[in-house]
Amino acid sequence: MRTTIAKFALSAALPLFLLAGAAAADETSDKLLAMCKAGDEKPETCECQVKAIVDNVDPRAVAVLVASGDAEAAADQAAKDKIIADALAAAGITQEEFEKLMGEGSAKAGPAMEACKA
Repeated sequence: MRTTIAKFALSAALPLFLLAGAAAADETSDKLLAMCKAGDEKPETCECQVKAIVDNVDPRAVAVLVASGDAEAAADQAAKDKIIADALAAAGITQEEFEKLMGEGSAKAGPAMEACKA
């Protein structure tokens, strides 16, 4: 999952909410959990890793991160770009702000995520 975060945080190719309610938080956590389990070599640690992300990464960046996971299923690059652009707009941040927030969040969440795998 950490590599997933790094990929999205550093990706220049990536051109919806705030976690205000329990339902939104649950949906976000569920999507992050699914993303983690699909791409992590230790899926049994994903719940712990998702908690580290939610606790340490700005909710606006988490919303865009979740949308970027959804974008992977899009049929073409234009559709992927639109999903990301819409998520950035909904979060009220630019691509550069997203990358900065993800970098800061990754630095905070990284140690907790690594501890999950220990």
